[in-house]
Amino acid sequence: MGGPPAGGRATISLALRNLKDLLLTAKKLKHRAAVKLNAAMRIALAPLRVLPISSKRFGPLKGVHCHTPEFIKMHGRKYGCTLHQMKFDECDLERSDPITLDGKTHWQFLRRKRLLPIEPFIAEIPNGRIFGKEGYAISPDDRILTDITWEVASTPRRHSLLGRAFLPVCRKISGRVFILSAWGTDSYYHWLFEILPKLDLLKASGVEVNKYAIAVSEPFQRESLELLGIPESQRVLLTNRSHIEADILVCASMPSLDGEIPKWSCQFLRESFRETPVPGQRPRVLIVRDTPGRRAWLNQDSSRRVLEKFGFTLVRLERMTFREQIHAFSNAEVILAPHGAGLSNIVFAPNDATVVELFSPLFVNPCYWKLASTLGLKYACLIGSGEMPRENDDPHEIYKDICVEPPELEKILLRCGVKQAS
Repeated sequence: MGGPPAGGRATISLALRNLKDLLLTAKKLKHRAAVKLNAAMRIALAPLRVLPISSKRFGPLKGVHCHTPEFIKMHGRKYGCTLHQMKFDECDLERSDPITLDGKTHWQFLRRKRLLPIEPFIAEIPNGRIFGKEGYAISPDDRILTDITWEVASTPRRHSLLGRAFLPVCRKISGRVFILSAWGTDSYYHWLFEILPKLDLLKASGVEVNKYAIAVSEPFQRESLELLGIPESQRVLLTNRSHIEADILVCASMPSLDGEIPKWSCQFLRESFRETPVPGQRPRVLIVRDTPGRRAWLNQDSSRRVLEKFGFTLVRLERMTFREQIHAFSNAEVILAPHGAGLSNIVFAPNDATVVELFSPLFVNPCYWKLASTLGLKYACLIGSGEMPRENDDPHEIYKDICVEPPELEKILLRCGVKQAS
């Protein structure tokens, strides 16, 4: 027996897409309601913050420290804290515009043309605390250190923890505990660029630790930790309700700021994981995502002739191990992909690789252009068909699927200097 007729498949596909849109809308409404409730709780709890009792025992947190070095400068002697600030050989990077079909640059790229170096640090905080799987750091004076782990789409004064009337029971852990977590810890991009490079800061500081506070739920996390030599016996597993006090809490500043990934963190990832490029035939990699409603390339089949002409090999990263992903990119000549976390793997690509990224006009995110610029890779972007929003108008439909016309795909490849496969 065959499957449903073509018309039936189209109807089912449309119904599934409408259902996903409905669920996404419901999720947005639920998030907005939670934000409003949290804001009301922050106001209601304000009188309790002045009580002389720590949230470790009862009640809400006292507030925030937005700048850990400033906190240690002012209160470090009282609490026995130590700060280690580091400088890497970084310089301002003026990025070149991405290669485009018409030579015009989308406004999202124009406003992020300069990479400014940040000054990373390691802090040692006696009796510091950790909350949640994100590894939020809490100072001895009962305040969140918001530059250790920030919340996305929030500000320090509106931190969600400030809307909690009390925290779970605090558990004491002996030893020197390093926070190896952050918001989005189970996301491939955030794991690679905002969490693992903290280990390089720790090494550069010379500070010793014997435990790592970490949330591990994905295979790529386990595999990368094994490759880095961090055994399970040294891991303190974090959950949404974790509330821990360490003898000495060791924490690192965020390695990247607003998607600005410094060169030293890329070098750390390359030296830790990348395979040595092999001379000879170099693959041209096409990252495929089959799931509609998650930035899928809907009309990819219509571009099959172009993809075959240029010799692309299809890879489905969700079916690959961490090692297999590294291997697929370590010798790549060209990387073609819809926008998504799989493009994080360009950090393992050779220095002369070319990256071509596909976008929906309703969501253009320049984070991989910034990464490619830091790595010195050639980068092009192709914005698919659909109505283009006005300049400075960002609909931010982050999961919008993508349609690309075959002639435009061929043209952008040729503009990048990619020759047809022999």
